[in-house]
Amino acid sequence: MALLASEVASSSSILNARDCALIQNFEETTSGSFAEFFANLAHQREICMDSRIEGCEVLLQKRINDFHIVVKGQKYFSSNESALAAEDAFAEMLGNMRRATGLRAVFDEPVGVSDYIWLVFVNVDTVKQDFDAYVKARIARKSFGHVQERTELFKFFINSNAPCEVVLNQRPDSIIKAAHIWIRSDLSPSQTKRCIAEEFYNSFGLDEGIEVGSIFDYKFSHRPSDTSLSEFDLLLLKVLYSNSLAPGSTRANTIVTVQRLASRECGFAQ
Repeated sequence: MALLASEVASSSSILNARDCALIQNFEETTSGSFAEFFANLAHQREICMDSRIEGCEVLLQKRINDFHIVVKGQKYFSSNESALAAEDAFAEMLGNMRRATGLRAVFDEPVGVSDYIWLVFVNVDTVKQDFDAYVKARIARKSFGHVQERTELFKFFINSNAPCEVVLNQRPDSIIKAAHIWIRSDLSPSQTKRCIAEEFYNSFGLDEGIEVGSIFDYKFSHRPSDTSLSEFDLLLLKVLYSNSLAPGSTRANTIVTVQRLASRECGFAQ
């Protein structure tokens, strides 16, 4: 993809001059296709990471509505530093998501609605005191559905010592609604910040694909010390939440659509 013209996206366009520069820098630095890289993050989700699933492809998933958000377990942080880090990261993340996707967080219990993010800061000692009661109260309420499946996933999360996890309800229409995020309350401040940034990022339809273990492992867009989403991460979200990409799109359609978007708004050749 080569730059054909100096004219870049106008103020009413999806991409601005900085976005176009990031795309161009990515392709020059990595010698890769931005559209194909984006498609990897949007379509290679965990369900397809098993090599035994031949020809597996996840259709593009995204949210389309504002979402309710509930936070539990804040009192269990192991230090004041981690609690403050979580508060700062949470506020930053909500602002970033609003700007990149146009969707708004509503802070109340999601009674009778299915568009929500349920965030739990998990204290492992409290869980082990009475696993069934903890799960019933915070992890797999009957109103959530998929009670047995979510219970097993949470049990695996606890036993794996993973720092954080996000669980999305797979829907036939590929519209993301319910998301459950679990973050251990005994993490360091930097780990807490990273988990909040990455799991919310994943809950909006993008993940790290199969090349790396975390979005923070991408050397192009992150330094080892980073704990927040980068400009490049937010560009990827902006592209995902453009009207050009619809839930249920195939990987091939996504690549063509993103190539056309970059061509139209940045003057790049397809």
